[in-house]
Amino acid sequence: MRELIARKEGQNEETEIMRLLKSLTFDENHMKVNRKMTQEHVDDKKSRGHWFSSKPDSRTNSNTVKKIEPKYVYGQAQPGAENDVFGGYLRMEDNGDIPRIVSLCVKEVEARGLQSVGIYRLSGPASTIQKYRAAFNKGDRVSLKEEHDINAVTGLLKLYFRELRNPLMTHEYYDWFIEAAKISDYEERMYQIKSIIHSLPKPNYRVLEYLMRHLNLVASYSDINKMEPSNLALIFSVGLLRSAQEDLSSIMMSDLHSKIIEAVIQQVEWFFEEEEEDEDEEEEEEGQGEELIQDQTHAHTRTERS
Repeated sequence: MRELIARKEGQNEETEIMRLLKSLTFDENHMKVNRKMTQEHVDDKKSRGHWFSSKPDSRTNSNTVKKIEPKYVYGQAQPGAENDVFGGYLRMEDNGDIPRIVSLCVKEVEARGLQSVGIYRLSGPASTIQKYRAAFNKGDRVSLKEEHDINAVTGLLKLYFRELRNPLMTHEYYDWFIEAAKISDYEERMYQIKSIIHSLPKPNYRVLEYLMRHLNLVASYSDINKMEPSNLALIFSVGLLRSAQEDLSSIMMSDLHSKIIEAVIQQVEWFFEEEEEDEDEEEEEEGQGEELIQDQTHAHTRTERS
């Protein structure tokens, strides 16, 4: 009997020792995880500072960056649901202006929402937003001046970009943007992103510039509205930069999405300045065209004389 009791006590003691060892292992692993998370947080802060510290050095030779040729052709939307304002494709106005839904929302925010705390972070009533959505899709002449809730206006603009069948920065260029964002060299990374932006279809480029300049203006009031470029980028990247296959891998890239948008908001003047290279090429082409016309004129004159 004593032997049985002693054996039982020994087993209990072994169990207790194993429990303590497991507990110590868990605590040690927990501390490792905490240390790793803390270091990652520090590294992230450092990397963000490196991402947005300044605009690229103007002395850097941008010719070393490979120019990406457009491979996406902007076409007319076909009849049907895809022709809707919401849930359709990006379409400029008939006169070539920015889509009315975009310009109306932006003008209202800039007129009375720049100092509104949490602008774009807060959303208006879903029922109000859906009411305007339906009106735009029916082709009604919508006015937002009477809408007292500015958050309903911002919610409408965010919804428009989220529902575009092909996002503003396009499915076709998604992989290009991601690969550019992974480049470790700051100058090359920024120039590659800029090159891709300048390769977007003209309507996409114009609307993106219009929106980014607006968000830069919103961020300039961040001491009042509490919306930094990083906040705005996190909100808008969901709608602007999406993969055609919305799977786990694209979700894991969400941090890169927001970093790209944040960089563009912060350095908007640099990203959308006209490249000197393009201007020189245009002047050269014009010069060649004039020379060709003169040559043809002289040839025609000589023929008449003979």
